[in-house]
Amino acid sequence: MKKLGCADNVFPIKNSGDLMDQSKKTNKEFVQTSAELSQVTPEEIAAYEKACLRQLHHARFTALAQPGIDAAMEMAFFSGICLTAVLVLKYLEKSKPTEAGGFAALNAVFTIGFKGKDIIKSAYNVKYSPDNFIAALEEHFAKNKCYIPRVLWPQIIKAFISARQNGMSQEKHVNFLNFTLGLTLYKPKNALVFSDSRTVFDVKNELNHRIDTFFTDYDQSTNNDSLNHIKINVSKFIDALINPQSPAPRYMYLHGMGGIGKTHFVQTLALWISELIPNGVNFENLIINACDELEGNESRPGVFLKVLRNQSMKNKAGSVVIIDEATWLNDHSMISPAKRTFNGDLSKLSTLYFGSELDGSTVSLDMPPMLIFVASNAKINDAALESRFDVIDYPMPSKATLINHAAAKAQQSIILKEAKSVFNEDIITSWLQSLDVKNLNFRYIAGNIEAYLLNKKP
Repeated sequence: MKKLGCADNVFPIKNSGDLMDQSKKTNKEFVQTSAELSQVTPEEIAAYEKACLRQLHHARFTALAQPGIDAAMEMAFFSGICLTAVLVLKYLEKSKPTEAGGFAALNAVFTIGFKGKDIIKSAYNVKYSPDNFIAALEEHFAKNKCYIPRVLWPQIIKAFISARQNGMSQEKHVNFLNFTLGLTLYKPKNALVFSDSRTVFDVKNELNHRIDTFFTDYDQSTNNDSLNHIKINVSKFIDALINPQSPAPRYMYLHGMGGIGKTHFVQTLALWISELIPNGVNFENLIINACDELEGNESRPGVFLKVLRNQSMKNKAGSVVIIDEATWLNDHSMISPAKRTFNGDLSKLSTLYFGSELDGSTVSLDMPPMLIFVASNAKINDAALESRFDVIDYPMPSKATLINHAAAKAQQSIILKEAKSVFNEDIITSWLQSLDVKNLNFRYIAGNIEAYLLNKKP
């Protein structure tokens, strides 16, 4: 368990004085620990999984055989009572058989026959144990149980029992199992490797440089401290990938006119991080339409729980997330769920999906590093909700950038080539100057440049 990296999950240390002070570990030590965990040999893993399956098969045999064992014990018990009754009655009424004695004997026969049915059924199940999709899930759980947070084990076992006993609700329980068994949070991750032998400091500097370069295409006069917020949180995210005890980045709220590249920036940033830290992070582009999609409930996982599960399935160290079109943050019915979801604690994920603990609190899971962006066209009206984010006033593209974008789209157009349309920078500039401010964005230009130039005569 220690070598697999899940010993603390399987055997939690209750005495806090015995816990290793992780906060004093250096980045180098965390990288070494990750590398050591990734050196578990395939033979060791195969032996561990074989032992897990052996325990499962023993438990399954016991579960299948137990009804037959219980039936045999009951049959012996009742038969003994009936036989004793017959003997006693025969002794008391020596020469005269009684109806009571006959009834007792008949009852013994029926008891043996009734319980014998259960014995035969149990013996059949042991000999030909059920082989179905639930059995496959049970084997998956047996092999991966140590990686799944132990707080979820009771709910998983309960779901297995319910799936086998209640055919009417089996689909619901199987869906729960399929989702929850993917939360292998303690599975060893591949050691993080930086491209071109870069250091953590090099990676952060390179990302800062690329962010600065990206926004040279934008109007810097309205940017203020927004770029600094982005760079600070990206640096915190990189540190957290290496050392989970590092401060987590804050949520970032990108607001600005539609079509000016908010989503494109986050997608580009995720690509940069994946390039500099190959196979290190997962990217999620999400849209939320309802409260239960955001926060989750007893029957539906919330947005961050889904991200966490996807991250675990891909065995990544962290995730870059953008929740787009978030106009619902100003919807009165969504404000309270949003406050509970964006609660500021990026080290723990509380969810109703797994029920409640003994004290009535929701189940909490450790949350690996996530760099979370939320994007919308409007500012957040609720001050308390807004305070949970680093608010990024996303700048407008510069005039030169929009001209270049329009020219590039025009040059790529097969329609304009077939029409032998003639255009130059002056024509494009004149068109942009005629547009309303609300249309000075990449999306509108890409959708309308062809129609405008087709109407222009050479």
